[in-house]
Amino acid sequence: MQAVLTTKQTKALEEYLKETSGVPSLLLMEYAASAVFETVMKHAEHEVLVFAGTGNNGADGLAVARMLANSRVGVTVCVIGNIEHASVEWQTQKKMLDSLYEKEVLFTGLESLDENKRYDAVVDALLGIGLNRPVSGEYLAAVCLINDLKKKTKCKVIAVDIPTGLSSDTGDVLGYAVYADETVTFFAIKRGCLISKGRTYTGEVQLIEDLAVNTPDINRMYQDGLLSLGSDELLPLSLEEDDVKDIMHRNPSGNKSNFGKVLCVCGSKGMPGACILNARACFAAGAGMVKVLSYSENLSMLMHEIPEAMFAAYDKISYKEMEENVSWCDCVVIGCGLGKNALIMDGVLEVALAKDKPIVIDADGLNHIANNMNILTARKAKGLITVITPHPGEWSRLFPDTSCSSPESVAQKADEIGGIIVAKNATTIVTDGNNVYLNDTGNDGMATAGSGDVLSGIIAAFVSKTVKSEGTDMDHCRAVASAVWFHGKAGDIAAKEKSAAAMLPSDMIRNLPNVYK
Repeated sequence: MQAVLTTKQTKALEEYLKETSGVPSLLLMEYAASAVFETVMKHAEHEVLVFAGTGNNGADGLAVARMLANSRVGVTVCVIGNIEHASVEWQTQKKMLDSLYEKEVLFTGLESLDENKRYDAVVDALLGIGLNRPVSGEYLAAVCLINDLKKKTKCKVIAVDIPTGLSSDTGDVLGYAVYADETVTFFAIKRGCLISKGRTYTGEVQLIEDLAVNTPDINRMYQDGLLSLGSDELLPLSLEEDDVKDIMHRNPSGNKSNFGKVLCVCGSKGMPGACILNARACFAAGAGMVKVLSYSENLSMLMHEIPEAMFAAYDKISYKEMEENVSWCDCVVIGCGLGKNALIMDGVLEVALAKDKPIVIDADGLNHIANNMNILTARKAKGLITVITPHPGEWSRLFPDTSCSSPESVAQKADEIGGIIVAKNATTIVTDGNNVYLNDTGNDGMATAGSGDVLSGIIAAFVSKTVKSEGTDMDHCRAVASAVWFHGKAGDIAAKEKSAAAMLPSDMIRNLPNVYK
């Protein structure tokens, strides 16, 4: 798992490493610059333009310029800021560059820069993670110029640590920000790279964890108070491939009942599509048995499209039969394509509460509980597993007073409802109030009708499996975060196959086996 840090946490980590490792800051800078240099060289053939501020981010830029000059690449450095107030590291890097490659590197100010020159790549080493106010003056002009060059000449833009103008803490754009193709960041991923507008501006993020020193266990440092800094800042984690392998494990001597039974309550009159996607996703995610409770007119189509499932009509069964269906399963998923069917939703939610059943609430189910928050209160009082999966519009109806892009805000609401929240966005936040995960898989091609039906099906399958695995180390919140990871990974494979614009939610289901492989 990768830790995702705020600015304060990053600076505390850097200070800790400097104090405990004894490695000089200039050596750390050399390793950082080397990583940026290697990224730039993937695109550079003839000319590179480096925008360097006068702080340590700019010093990284000067070190990159030196390495480029050593490789016989043409380098122009545009310095922004007051050199008289430059950091000690910047001044040292400037002396090194001048002594070795004074004739090879062209230094210029913004006003003297030749905008008609063709550059293979542009390096953004202007401000780094310390920015906490809108960019202005020369820096604003430089940011605008970088974006103009990218648009006009198609040059690649590589940001050092974080694109200038993007808040390292919130991912918000502070006035105006650099659109990077790639961002090379150090020690740990910065929050701003993932949340809010982060993924729009950072491009592909490359994390360099170890710069001359081995980065310690950041989660342990946080637990020991070395990164909490006396604030309420949480430490979100980002799952990696090794972290989701637990959920993939299957008992070789198991049977279909051991791998989870899911009841999908979805689909209104004339709308069977959500059912199909939801139930297929449950099966593709490993559920042992799936039963669909839908409108009677949908059943013939559902039987044709999902022959593996069992079926019942919610408008034809008695309350006792509904109880039997809910009692049968390990997890209920409710809401996909269900419409404003308050009667069936109240009935299923009431029985799920009485039978102590885990439940995943999505789509129309969320709109229903937005006006009946006592449903969540009652489930919290019994300590039941409840997963809600709001997108930003649904979030605003559920929690109009808070942000769905702040890990702290989402965690607070998860704690209040006593459940697990999957706050869907470009970077989805998954939290139970204590553990927080930021998901970095997935792409904009998944922002389409039906994608949420697939996700809630995967989540329900994973939750049902954790219920059948009580007594193991399998954690419900982590299982839900793993489901989000799988969903995004399947979407990434689909986007590579068909493009983000052309992919369909069914392509994500089709690619779930490839994710497992």
